[in-house]
Amino acid sequence: MKLSQDWLVKQSVEQRPALLVVLLLQCAYIACKIGVLWALAVGFDALLIQHQSLSVETLKILLVSSIGMSVAYAVLAQVRMRLKMTYQLSIHQQLSKVLAQASQHQIRAQSMYSWQQVWLQHIPTVANYLFDFVVQKWLSALVPLVLLVIITSINWLIGVALILTLPLLPIFMILVGKGTANRHQAHFQALADLGTLFADRLRNSKLLAQFQQHDTQAKILDKASAAYNIKTMHVLTLAFVSSSLLDFFSTLSIAIIAVYIGFSLLGEIDFGISIQFVDGMFILLVVPLLFAELKRLGQLYHQKEAAVAASGVVQELITPPNEEKDASNKSVLTAIHRVAVLMVSESPRKKNWIALTGPSGAGKTRLLQGMLERLLNTPLLHQSTVAMLTQESVILPGSIRENVCLDREYPTAEIIHVLTQVGLAEWLLQQPQGLATLMGDYPPLSGGEARRLALARVMLLDVDIVMLDEPTAFLTAQLHTEISTLIHNVLQDKHVIWVSHKGLPATWFNEQWRIDDCGELSL
Repeated sequence: MKLSQDWLVKQSVEQRPALLVVLLLQCAYIACKIGVLWALAVGFDALLIQHQSLSVETLKILLVSSIGMSVAYAVLAQVRMRLKMTYQLSIHQQLSKVLAQASQHQIRAQSMYSWQQVWLQHIPTVANYLFDFVVQKWLSALVPLVLLVIITSINWLIGVALILTLPLLPIFMILVGKGTANRHQAHFQALADLGTLFADRLRNSKLLAQFQQHDTQAKILDKASAAYNIKTMHVLTLAFVSSSLLDFFSTLSIAIIAVYIGFSLLGEIDFGISIQFVDGMFILLVVPLLFAELKRLGQLYHQKEAAVAASGVVQELITPPNEEKDASNKSVLTAIHRVAVLMVSESPRKKNWIALTGPSGAGKTRLLQGMLERLLNTPLLHQSTVAMLTQESVILPGSIRENVCLDREYPTAEIIHVLTQVGLAEWLLQQPQGLATLMGDYPPLSGGEARRLALARVMLLDVDIVMLDEPTAFLTAQLHTEISTLIHNVLQDKHVIWVSHKGLPATWFNEQWRIDDCGELSL
């Protein structure tokens, strides 16, 4: 929480010139509005009390102030919108730059829906905080101060009364706002969980239909939706209570002042100083403006708490990680160094098979992805090539040839030879157009056949190092044995790093690596 607030303060300092532009335009708008209110007070006094027509000076003030109000409001709206868009674009560019340099495991650490939230909700929330709340905070200090000086110069008693009642509003906002940030954070998290859950179930709708799990998953979605609704109501309750009490205090203060002015004009109250109709009318017109700025701050106060919750996510994403203190990066460097030692050892022709084990969630996939990034982006290990076989086999809607070759050109005989090696020769013969058969949205492949096709891709690439991230996950025990044996047979001439929670023969491996719960790698 403290780091998020510090980051928001830093952002407000960096954007101060732009914020001052918005503040000046807002002040110009309010100054013109005060001019309109003064002209109206003078006009009412002339028409109702003195029974005279409006003077030319009053009409000029009213006309110029009204035009100034309209122009200032239009310019303010355009400038504020452009500055918000410019700021959001700068954050987008920072985030894109960080992501371009990030590894795959850092990107995949967030779900697709979480990334959508960052772009569509969190960044706009921070922009709204800066150009709405921060400016309104300055305005809520400046405008009441100026108006208090004007009102006190007219009638010191009303000025003193306002000075005593005004602090109640910010004090109340502080008390209410203390628990709001946590509720906004819980609300954001509930929305992310619900979106991720829905997207996952939608993506796997065919699997749910196959196992007749629609009703069960619908109940889970209903439960997540109910949790989100509850957290939404918590936030709305705070906003409603805050707004209602602010309206109550401001209305009560205005009513007391109106009663005092009314009875003073009628001669029923003789303490304090006497007040003229024009002064009383101007005060009655301008006091709501004074409270309106504080009420506006109260209405925007939820933006601060929402921005604190959002900035925690944005700051973490746009701040590059400290690689020296990151256990996963240390493990990546250790693993790469060990692989380099093995490949240039006394028996360089010997192919090393390494088993990587560890508890679920310890960072085995993150380690492999980190190694892949390093090996692809740096000329290490004598320009060795590397490929990775993941838990899920991605099947493109194109032809079988396109799925196997992945935008590379290979002779047809070589493609068929590789497919035969992985046990897909009979399956290929069953396809109506052979290698030109389109996979479409519903590929004619079982789970085991999809893994074999993915293995064929790796074999065609003819790389030096193959990293296997649980290639038999989600398969039956029989298919696990078949695919594992196939991998062992066809990758004998490669260096292999294999992650698996399922049993594999120890005789296949000459090294055993283990990663602990803290992400530390032991060789």
